[in-house]
Amino acid sequence: MKAHIVGSGFGGLAAAALLIRNADVPGADITIYEADDVLGGGFFLGGSAANGYNLPGSVFDKEFRCTFDLLKSIPSARKRCDA
Repeated sequence: MKAHIVGSGFGGLAAAALLIRNADVPGADITIYEADDVLGGGFFLGGSAANGYNLPGSVFDKEFRCTFDLLKSIPSARKRCDA
């Protein structure tokens, strides 16, 4: 299955993550289209696909339980550190 997602904001990124996690769609089979020069929409992502992305901590608070559930299922190059 090939997937085409319009927009790289949270909805588009969540759709891609859920396709990978729940439908076993390989990431290479997902194309995300974005009109802006920078990916992430309101996330203000920093980084690159080769080196990883960073989300500013101010984007989330403890009420975003669904977001944290989704993000914890995405592999990370760095181990999470709980303070």
